[in-house]
Amino acid sequence: MASVDRDRYGTKIQFVDREGTRRCLRLGKCPLSTARNIATHIEEMVNCQILGVPYPREVTDWLNRIADRFYDKLASFGLVQPKNYTNIDYWLETWLNRKKSMGSPPSSCAAWESFAKDFKSLFGSLDISRFSEKEAESYLDYLRKKGYRQATIAKKVGYAKAVFNEAIRSGLLNRNPFNFIKLSRGNPTDRRFYVRVEVIQKVIEATPNPYWKLLLALSRFAGLRIPSEALSLTWENVLWAENKLVVPSPKTARQGKPCRVIPLFPLVRPYLEQVWEITPEGKVYVFPDDWLRRKKNGDWRSVNLRTQFLKLLKRAGVEPWPKLWHNMRASFESELARDFPLSVVTQWLGNTITIAMKHYIDVTDKHFERAINWNPIEEEKEVEGKSVEVA
Repeated sequence: MASVDRDRYGTKIQFVDREGTRRCLRLGKCPLSTARNIATHIEEMVNCQILGVPYPREVTDWLNRIADRFYDKLASFGLVQPKNYTNIDYWLETWLNRKKSMGSPPSSCAAWESFAKDFKSLFGSLDISRFSEKEAESYLDYLRKKGYRQATIAKKVGYAKAVFNEAIRSGLLNRNPFNFIKLSRGNPTDRRFYVRVEVIQKVIEATPNPYWKLLLALSRFAGLRIPSEALSLTWENVLWAENKLVVPSPKTARQGKPCRVIPLFPLVRPYLEQVWEITPEGKVYVFPDDWLRRKKNGDWRSVNLRTQFLKLLKRAGVEPWPKLWHNMRASFESELARDFPLSVVTQWLGNTITIAMKHYIDVTDKHFERAINWNPIEEEKEVEGKSVEVA
């Protein structure tokens, strides 16, 4: 219990800290009513420290309102972390460097750097201890005015939350100003598009470059991630006699899955053979080396195959669809899921069943066509007839 008293030096609060040590906080000429309110907050902070739980909202709001001099006095008693008056600019750089030192994927680092550049342009000179919910709200308004999709806004706000959570762990803050913002990432099916086989075949036929023919086939008829998996392919990965393809997977390598084995699907093999015929002896990679050299600092996005893909679509007279490469891979996975167990499909595509159901597999026209003629009674009779024959 914290007690309030007065002596010749003024008002004082006596309390026992989390270590069991009796402490005395002198307030000078402070009204007793104000001192009792402060004592209540101190009691609550000590109890939270003993139980290992965060301070309640009313306590953190009070801490954000008090003067720096009094805050520092509380910090000297171990009730709060000492303030480190670090601006947003410096802290973001510290956060980014820490992420990079942990071996984060280059693509993730590039996304974080893009977020940080934007965030610093808005709040870079602001002291991190002065960043409040008001600034968090203004950042959300800024993203909405920029016209970003809901999923993009949720992702960027998620980055901001991570930055301030790290500041809390480092003792710079007591609470995260972004915690009050709750956002949905939206419906992943909103930009889902089924790329029909005849459409991509039309694009392949209009494409003069054999490497691009193969790239399109690997995406739409084998489900490879573009560019990371396709451009990582070597001729040693092609098992001609076994009709298999060993797919290097930079994305899943950090999870202990550096590659996966898939069938050499019949719609891919002709284009692979065509490239094999023109490949110089001793060449390691399937695709041209200058394509690989476009990758900067380990970031596959710098390869930028989208621009050329759009030109090929225009040449073939085909309208672009959303998420060009992703939806080709998703279309292939939807087709596989129609005829193979989902556990097998996800092994071939290198994702999980949960991710496949949420972001990849969709209902196609062929599902409807099969359903129109589907009769479970007839199928049961067929199965029973086969069982009799076996017996």
